Amino acid sequence: RSMRHRRAFFPALAALVAAVNPFQLYYSQEARMYMLLALEATVLLWATVVMARRGMAEAAHGRQQRVPQVAFVVAGAAGLWTHYSFPIVLAAVGLGFLWAWVQTRRRTQPLSLGAFVLLNVLVVVLFLPWLPTALTSVLNWPKGGVEIGLATGVQRTLQTLLFGPLRTVPTPLWPWLTAAVLLPLAGAAALWRQRGSQTVMLTLLLPVGLMFGLGLFSDAFMKFLLVASPAWCLLVAAAPHIADFYSPESAAHFDGVQAGLRALGISFTIDAKLVRGLDYYRRTTFEYQGGTLDSAQNALGGGGRYDGLVESLGGQPTPGVGFALGLDRTLLACEDEGVFGAPPQAVDVFVVDTTGGLEALRLTAELRAAGIRADRAYENRSMKSQMKVADRSGAAVALIVGTNELEEGTVVVRPLRQHDTDRGAQTAVARTDLIPHLRNLL
Repeated sequence: RSMRHRRAFFPALAALVAAVNPFQLYYSQEARMYMLLALEATVLLWATVVMARRGMAEAAHGRQQRVPQVAFVVAGAAGLWTHYSFPIVLAAVGLGFLWAWVQTRRRTQPLSLGAFVLLNVLVVVLFLPWLPTALTSVLNWPKGGVEIGLATGVQRTLQTLLFGPLRTVPTPLWPWLTAAVLLPLAGAAALWRQRGSQTVMLTLLLPVGLMFGLGLFSDAFMKFLLVASPAWCLLVAAAPHIADFYSPESAAHFDGVQAGLRALGISFTIDAKLVRGLDYYRRTTFEYQGGTLDSAQNALGGGGRYDGLVESLGGQPTPGVGFALGLDRTLLACEDEGVFGAPPQAVDVFVVDTTGGLEALRLTAELRAAGIRADRAYENRSMKSQMKVADRSGAAVALIVGTNELEEGTVVVRPLRQHDTDRGAQTAVARTDLIPHLRNLL
């Protein structure tokens, strides 16, 4: 239980620090204000739902209720100090709690409406120093809305909830807008009988209703919908999953797939939102990911069953399964995980030339013509840089040609592997004797 609390605490602390950190790189002070406003609305919604579900009559039993109560007061007061429109969020959670109170007032342990009213009074008291200024500003608020039709207003609202203030949105847009309506409705239907769910719905509907009532559809005001975004996301997440509607045959088949994976020791995660783009898939679809790749691009490939594909093309009913993979990502994942092991040695000799590169060109060509695998550095690098490349090449020997060696007609032969004592120490070899010397050495 303590670990559960810790797992909830640290993400919440990180979100708070990100929202209030003055060094966070937001585009403007206004953007940071709206992010903070959304965080405060989220905390207020969470605190109200927790109090409604646990029942404030349990407050005498310890800190289980004190935490959401303190969170409610802090988030409510902070929200009022952040933005003058925050009272609509307080009204939404207040109506939601009142709804829950009406549902429970005939029970043996009804919700304590008086305690909830006291929390709201504390919120207002903490805001009192700024209340006169806030009232003056609201009463003299300049008209900022624009006149648009109902359909356009609905579209802009749903588009803002889906994509935020992005100017570029997917095309066609209507499937996204349809999902933005149907999924929250399905989630609301699934949650309807649960205590506190009405608070979530009202936290979405009242800010949206404020936008429509005052005609606040300019870009400056659309950002206020951030306070409704947490409630919208919760309702979408509560929508029924496809797993709730498996037929008995499909459920048995899926259980068999999972049993087979477990028997092979293959770990897996069931993702009810996984979508594959081919419409002839049947039953199970899958995707496999690389654990070492960035989470945004860790999908290596995927596929699924398509038992009806051959039959749809005129053939006999034939079971089928297939997959596709991204070759580049798969190779990157294999390299990161060391699947292929160390690459085989491809170079025997590496030529290091500090005289300008022409001698390395000639010498490398001679070695290759003699059947010795050789390579060299390019771009006239320093000797230190060339030696690093030589070491990384896997070569057993480095041939060093400097000004002195060029004048004397010699080449310095230096073993590169410290464990390779059979090849002796560094030595100077006459150019005419180099090929036979290397053959004996290698």
